[in-house]
Amino acid sequence: MVNGGKEPEIRDARMRCGGLRDVSLSDVGGAAKTIHHRQREMSTLFGGSLMGSFARTAGSVAAAALMGAGVAAASPPSAYAQPVVTVPCSGPAGGAAGLVTAIKNANAAGHGTIRLAANCNYDFTAPTDTSGTRGGDALPIISGDITIIGGPSTHIRRVGGPQFRLFEVFTGARLTIKGIFIEGGDSGVWTGGGILSARGTLVLHKVTLRNNTADNGAGLSNDSGTAVLSYTLVTDNTTIHPSGAGGGGAGIYNDGRLEVKFSQLSFNSANSSGGGVYNELGGTAFFFRSTLDKNTAKIRGGGLLNGVGGRARLVLTLVKANSASDGGGIFRVPDSGPVTLNDSLVIANAPNNCRPVGSVPGCS
Repeated sequence: MVNGGKEPEIRDARMRCGGLRDVSLSDVGGAAKTIHHRQREMSTLFGGSLMGSFARTAGSVAAAALMGAGVAAASPPSAYAQPVVTVPCSGPAGGAAGLVTAIKNANAAGHGTIRLAANCNYDFTAPTDTSGTRGGDALPIISGDITIIGGPSTHIRRVGGPQFRLFEVFTGARLTIKGIFIEGGDSGVWTGGGILSARGTLVLHKVTLRNNTADNGAGLSNDSGTAVLSYTLVTDNTTIHPSGAGGGGAGIYNDGRLEVKFSQLSFNSANSSGGGVYNELGGTAFFFRSTLDKNTAKIRGGGLLNGVGGRARLVLTLVKANSASDGGGIFRVPDSGPVTLNDSLVIANAPNNCRPVGSVPGCS
């Protein structure tokens, strides 16, 4: 569990990010051919053609997320019919106020589906829920089983005012978000700038989490909950504490169950460790056909920091062009759980790929 003002492990000053934008696996020889072969084998399982390089895979993920594309597949049938409420972009029942009301009503009912307008900004300048123990929230804390659907180009944004995050998921609750940008959240000394899931369940599909700030878990903080990301872009999120210290996990902080599939984490910046992801304290992180690239950390683990009690597995995943003082790609803290690479590449990270030497089998 993450508390405000307390980094997952090490604190320091903030850093800058950068690096290459397009990467083709055709340059990496046999490993690339192996991954391409596995991709082709899995194409019938996951639908559609699989691309021949991680760069194009990442690019398609980013494009889909940035366009706020619609829902790719219907959700499995639930135990009850979910009423659908449409919140228009403006008008008496629309905009940010209309979304707040729709969530309050869905919480009261225990469940609900909310559809937002395309090409619309739902903007917030102040929190509407301050009942939580870790800072205010733009929207009512999710306490039921709620699905929010947008796209294309649907944005939920903090655009000024005091520091507050956008979403918080309460213990035992479930939030599914599809086809929406979540931007500009700032939880200050607390965790989870864009989203905090506190022992809840969070599902993100074709979502963009960007330009969020927090003490740790700037894009997303999964606090002992379950978080599943698919076709999602996590980018340009920053951890920084008002004192100048700050925590880790600029893209994602996880001490629960995390699954990242067909997704990309890029250009996130941690002013301690775990630029892309910080995983610890019993957290399990699983990455499938995803990309962690061009993330930075001031201290360790530019792409991924696997801390004490954390376990991570990467399948058909690329970790490239990340940077840190040590373990530019992956840093596995001594006595932490294993980091397993299956047909994955950790390459061209600065100043090195994996540290300590030999801690991540298959990575130098």
